[in-house]
Amino acid sequence: MNYDVIVVGAGPAGSFCAYTLARAGLSVALLEKAKLPRSKVCGGALSRKTLDLAGCDLSSVIHHRVDRATLTYRNETSAVVRLDDAAACMTIRAEFDAFLADRARAAGAQVLDGTAFEQAARTDDGVNVTTSRGVLQARFLVGADGVGSRVRKSVFGQAGIRQVPSVEALLRVPQSTLDHFRDHALFDLGGMDHGYGWIFPKRDHLNVGVYSARPAKKLHDQLNRFLARHPVLAEHEVLSRVGYAIPLFDPNRPVARGRTLLVGDAAGFAEGVYGEGIYFAMRSGQLAAQAIADHRPDEALAAYTSAVGRYLAPELRFSNWIGRAFFAFPRFAFHHLAMHPTGQRKFAGVITGEVSYRECFWGTLRALPRWAFRRSRAPA
Repeated sequence: MNYDVIVVGAGPAGSFCAYTLARAGLSVALLEKAKLPRSKVCGGALSRKTLDLAGCDLSSVIHHRVDRATLTYRNETSAVVRLDDAAACMTIRAEFDAFLADRARAAGAQVLDGTAFEQAARTDDGVNVTTSRGVLQARFLVGADGVGSRVRKSVFGQAGIRQVPSVEALLRVPQSTLDHFRDHALFDLGGMDHGYGWIFPKRDHLNVGVYSARPAKKLHDQLNRFLARHPVLAEHEVLSRVGYAIPLFDPNRPVARGRTLLVGDAAGFAEGVYGEGIYFAMRSGQLAAQAIADHRPDEALAAYTSAVGRYLAPELRFSNWIGRAFFAFPRFAFHHLAMHPTGQRKFAGVITGEVSYRECFWGTLRALPRWAFRRSRAPA
């Protein structure tokens, strides 16, 4: 069959891209190798900027609305940051992804789940896409198939992208523990070496994990230490535990070639402080769709590359710098940022989208001389 666009991967990037394309009147096939709904490893936190971008009622897939966050360092010192009632929400990716795929279908996209991408070949006026169901043709191909993207390997010939590790566990806990975390999340900014740990509430369990801003080893051991450090988790049953890779932005890697565009994790669009990628996945899917819908075929890829450089690359670049700097000296950074009212306001602002990582970066640099002066004047 012939389509205007074939999108591979029905995660937030692919489904939101397919939805935007279908709304613009283009014929779209959304391919997903698994049957929907399918499980997906992810903390499942949705920031307010993600909710705003979605532009629809997500209440059916929201488990909790989060209005406060506990920031701690290895459970030694803590601060509670108040968020407004729409700052962030918790979901489960299987439910969220299925919702977005259904929305793309309702807009007119053809959702082909149980259909695996195999390879792509450029033609004079588009792309031939070989799948487990046969060969499909399209004017454009969008790779939204995750960190191990087969589209990226087929078209760009790249072995991989820069990755950092994470591991999460789903915990069944007593009702009292669920109630304790019902309206708030915990971020332990010393939760593992060069990274942090989290506790996110769901309706009937907790999502708990650790993330490193650098390559790391023995993540499961570090997760065990994180669990042991928080007595509130003393009574629990592990429902599942799995490690996964988070792709970080590399400005030197192309995101478009020929008639193929990469979005979301396939393009390395996760931020470097918390490893959050849902917002950047959806935004990149939207930008790719707009570039295809609004430009001639010979201009679309340049338009998408330009949009990434304007709207995504600065935030991703600054988040990488902040993540590396913060987790290089986590105790110092925690006490001078997370425990400082200005730092807490910026933490909340990043979640809502009211504060950019660029602002955080330059604000931190401006504050550093004052911190150094106060430390130099501190009594021995």
